[in-house]
Amino acid sequence: MARLIFTARFRSDASGILDSRRFRITIERLIGLPQSGAPRPTFGQDARIAIVSPYILIYDYVAKDDTVVLLRVLHERRNITRELAPKLIEMREGSARFAIYLSAADSMDCRRTC
Repeated sequence: MARLIFTARFRSDASGILDSRRFRITIERLIGLPQSGAPRPTFGQDARIAIVSPYILIYDYVAKDDTVVLLRVLHERRNITRELAPKLIEMREGSARFAIYLSAADSMDCRRTC
C-alpha cells in the first residue's frame, strides 16, 4: 500500500467534502492502486487525476517512494489545465507543499478527522 500525503492546499480545498463516503472510497483505492488514476503530464511528470463527480482529485504518484500526494480537489467545471498547471508546478517546488504524512495504517483514522 502506498503512503498517503495530504498537502495543506488539498485539505483547504476538501474541507467539508472530504467526509463524503465517495471521497473515502476513492482515496482508499488510490492507496491500494495508486496508478489507477488517469495520467496528466500537463500537471507534472507524476501527476494523475481521480474523478469523484462533480470533483476532480489531482495527485502525484511517486513510484520510487510508493507515495500518493493529494495536491488539489477542484470542481469539474473549472478550466483546470489553463489556470492550474503552472500553479501545481510552483506548489511542488515551493514552500506551499507543507503536508501531513501518513502511513497506510494511519490513513483511515486521518480521513475521519482531516
